[in-house]
Amino acid sequence: MPKTIPIIITNDCILVKEKESTKFVTFNMPGIEAMPNIPFYHMFAGKISECQYYFKEFMLKLYGKKVSKYVFAIIVPDDTTALEHIFINEFFLHSDTCKAVAQTTMGQTLSKAHTRYISLSRS
Repeated sequence: MPKTIPIIITNDCILVKEKESTKFVTFNMPGIEAMPNIPFYHMFAGKISECQYYFKEFMLKLYGKKVSKYVFAIIVPDDTTALEHIFINEFFLHSDTCKAVAQTTMGQTLSKAHTRYISLSRS
């Protein structure tokens, strides 16, 4: 089974788990300004290739040249739409930094036993 890298998508950045610790490192998209209640990935459509390049450089520093052998376990906000899910997957897959992407919402990762929950989100 391939190794996974946990990644959390927040409203203003991407959090990536460090290789040898339990800490998460923040990756901010270059040239993207934060706007209240609008997730950052709505802003980077015009700068997608630039953002992918900087994300790839960021991941190479964290995980080295073999980063493309990993599967990204991406955790997104609960209110992410189906179109946003596709856009996020495509961003990571086409940045040449992973073998595959597995995506789930924050509420689903909290507990497998509780199937019903209330999600509160800033966006």
